[in-house]
Amino acid sequence: METIGVIGAGLMGSGIAQACATSGLKVIVRDVEEAALKRGLAAIEQSLSRIVKKQQMTEAAKSAAIAAIRVRLSIVFSSQAATAAGSGRTITVSATLTISSTGSSAAPAWRRIASGLVAW
Repeated sequence: METIGVIGAGLMGSGIAQACATSGLKVIVRDVEEAALKRGLAAIEQSLSRIVKKQQMTEAAKSAAIAAIRVRLSIVFSSQAATAAGSGRTITVSATLTISSTGSSAAPAWRRIASGLVAW
C-alpha cells in the first residue's frame, strides 16, 4: 500500500485526504495548527456520514477510511518520515495551501505556497 501526504487540513486538504483514504491509501495530513487538524478530521467524518446516510458507503468503509488518516502537527519533511509512514513507496505531497492576506496578521510563511509537489 502507498502513503500520500497532504499539507494543510483546510477544505482542499481534508477533501484530498478523504478521497485518498476512501480509495484505500494511507494518508498523513500535516498542519501547523491543531485546531485546523481537528476541523479537517471533523469535516471528513461529517462528509463520510452523509455518504453513509445516502447508502453510497457502508459504515465499515467509513470506519476504514477514517482509520487510514493520520495527522501530524508539523510540516517537517525527511526521508525518515517516508520510511516511518509504513511503506517503501510513498507518493509525493500535494501542497494545498491558501493565503489569507486580509487583516493585520500576515499568513505564516508556509501558507504562502500556493501549490506544488514536495518530496515526503
